[in-house]
Amino acid sequence: MDGQHHRRFTQSEQDRTRWVSGTGRYIADIAAPDALVAVFLRSPHAHAEITRLDTSDASAMPGVVRIITGADCTAAGFGNFRALMRYGMNGPRPMVVPFRPVLATSRVRYVGEAVACIIASSQAQALDAAEAVMVDYNPLPAVTWFGTDAATPPIYPEAPGNLALLHQAGDAPMVQAALAGAAHVVATSVDLPRIAPVTMEPGGAIARYNAALETYHLISPHQGINEFRPDLAAVLNVPESRIMVDLPDVGGGFGARSPAYPEHAALLLAAKLTGAAIRWVPARSETFLTDCHGRSTRLTGKLGLDADGRFTAMEIAYATDLGAYVTTVGALVNVHNPLQSSSGTYAIPALSVAFSQYFSNASPVGPYRGAGRPDIALLIERLVDLAAAKLGVDPLELRARNIIPAASFPYRTAAGSTYDNADYAALLNTARDVADWQNNAARQQEAARRNRLFGRG
Repeated sequence: MDGQHHRRFTQSEQDRTRWVSGTGRYIADIAAPDALVAVFLRSPHAHAEITRLDTSDASAMPGVVRIITGADCTAAGFGNFRALMRYGMNGPRPMVVPFRPVLATSRVRYVGEAVACIIASSQAQALDAAEAVMVDYNPLPAVTWFGTDAATPPIYPEAPGNLALLHQAGDAPMVQAALAGAAHVVATSVDLPRIAPVTMEPGGAIARYNAALETYHLISPHQGINEFRPDLAAVLNVPESRIMVDLPDVGGGFGARSPAYPEHAALLLAAKLTGAAIRWVPARSETFLTDCHGRSTRLTGKLGLDADGRFTAMEIAYATDLGAYVTTVGALVNVHNPLQSSSGTYAIPALSVAFSQYFSNASPVGPYRGAGRPDIALLIERLVDLAAAKLGVDPLELRARNIIPAASFPYRTAAGSTYDNADYAALLNTARDVADWQNNAARQQEAARRNRLFGRG
């Protein structure tokens, strides 16, 4: 991409200063003296039936104004969360997008799924009442990683093998033929574990409802108001015009602040049913469970080369553990983003990428720092390093031999993506010079004389 076309964002000196002076305006800093406090009761089980939910004792406790349950959400006519996907299932059925309740009713599907929202005059009163809510569970077998064999219990009957999506890109037969005829083939796999985003600010929200205008108002840190409002409208099942959202300062997003969450809808419903403003600031321990997780992918790949060390074909399988539900863009970013960069910086004539996505009894997955791109980049670069080792050539030289030349841009990859403008060779040369690549052996020897190790990667 041509640097001169990048947009520049500027801030005043006052704006820049407040980020480092403790004068930012985050959700917990916003005054709402009239607000009631919300606390969520969450499932301790990864997978279980709810056989009893009794809020009568908790509702009678001091300061408790109302306890919202899944029955209230059903009565309010809530819809499903949006699941944006530009790629269809390559096969006999579409992508499986199960209904995600705002508050669980008959079953919980991951640890931390909310089953009740307690509204009280104070945080302490809401926490006390949460402990008094009686919930009986019948634990069920839990799927914690890609459950694809017939013996794995399905989380949803409409998703046998817990398979949510299959999508094939590129020319698989062409790749198979090229790999079969390649002078050299290397293969590897990488697992990228789940990541909790752990933003500096745990987040939260202040919700209000205007009964006269029948409008909702939510103040909450978020990464994109133009997606936040339609997400909320889909769940609340109301026109987007009836929802107003204010975004305060955001204490870290990393992708986890992209979707609307069940808690947002529950708070807005609580504001409507109580006629009061509702404040919720989660504990850090809550956000580990409830903020959408990142990564949770398993990638395998093969790279074919001719006798001169030119790449001839690459085959990639990219599997994602979606967790218990499909978030707004969690499925999309684990197909669209890696597909767009599936050739890396290299000219590869034949390319095949097979995507698969599965449900598990874990927190739902969403975008996280790079959103699918770092995953596939790691696999590709690992394959190139393995190829360099097998051929006995300098890994930087092998990259230079196969990099997309500047004259080839705009470049269309074998998987159908278009790279607009770049000079990868110049960047590689700069990196070589800055890293003092040619003197690596001497630097290793010098380090050894000092009883130190020196490496590169």
